[in-house]
Amino acid sequence: MQDLGPATDDQVILAWLQAEIESPRFQGQIIEDPQDHELLQIVREIAHQPDLNNADENEARRNLIGPTRGFGQGEHLFAGLANDVIWRRYHVTTETRLRTCSTPIT
Repeated sequence: MQDLGPATDDQVILAWLQAEIESPRFQGQIIEDPQDHELLQIVREIAHQPDLNNADENEARRNLIGPTRGFGQGEHLFAGLANDVIWRRYHVTTETRLRTCSTPIT
């Protein structure tokens, strides 16, 4: 595992959105009408073709993740998590992931 250094909130939010955007359950939570293909396409674009230097895109991603997952609000999945977390980025090989996932808990 290689530590790639600190990650910004915008990078964490983007990673979270990228991980969940194709889930129909998540789509139903962020879009009132998951059949609104135009809106879903916009959300997919800011997830899969991001511009982290674009403040409007970053705000849009934050507005999607905040209410549904509690990011930056200390709610839901982020309940009890301080707002001064220092996020880090890591490169993890497939071998390391497999070894970690198959390690018995004692």
